[in-house]
Amino acid sequence: MFKSIPPIIPLFRFELDSFLGRKLSAKCSFNPTDKVYLNLGSGPVKLKNFVNADFYVGIKCKFWKKHFKPDWQLDLRYPLNCKDRIFQGIYSSHTLEHLTYEEVNRILHEIYRTLRDTGWLRLCLPDLRKYINFYLTLEGEGKFKTWESGCEAIHNLTQNHGHKSVWDLNLIEKYLIDAGFRNIKETQFMVGTDPILSIDNQDRVWESFYIEAQK
Repeated sequence: MFKSIPPIIPLFRFELDSFLGRKLSAKCSFNPTDKVYLNLGSGPVKLKNFVNADFYVGIKCKFWKKHFKPDWQLDLRYPLNCKDRIFQGIYSSHTLEHLTYEEVNRILHEIYRTLRDTGWLRLCLPDLRKYINFYLTLEGEGKFKTWESGCEAIHNLTQNHGHKSVWDLNLIEKYLIDAGFRNIKETQFMVGTDPILSIDNQDRVWESFYIEAQK
């Protein structure tokens, strides 16, 4: 059975957190001695030697308290509050699908702006191809094995977890080209040009594809 959550209260909380965070947060600046790799959309796991960035934790209210605090709090629907060309590499896993296509276009341009020349971006995204394959064949790994129908899988991809867009290799490549990236190529789990960015989560392999691009 599919379960739905009334959207009004979570949406209000999300927008209030964003508004307060953007109004109260100081502009981020990084010195040469600071970490120069960015984990964009870090979630609760903090990576060593990375700036771990994710959404604002909210006002200091016990009811809203979260279990982690990112190094850098932001809302990816808005420009990144930092200088140009400060990161040697940027990693983002299962984050862009939480944005609309217009928002992804804007944030990729921001990522390009904040990357140092020749720096690499590595993206991990839910793979529409794998979901379509499961829909057609009912064959797949990981969580695919828990679903009895392809409809459940498509519902998970398009309706759950706050997803706002779906992706395959061809579409994200077009967005990367538009943002100015070059040397765009699909790669594999834990395989990449910059080994520091090969930090993929084993639990995500079953539904993911990996792509990297250079400034």
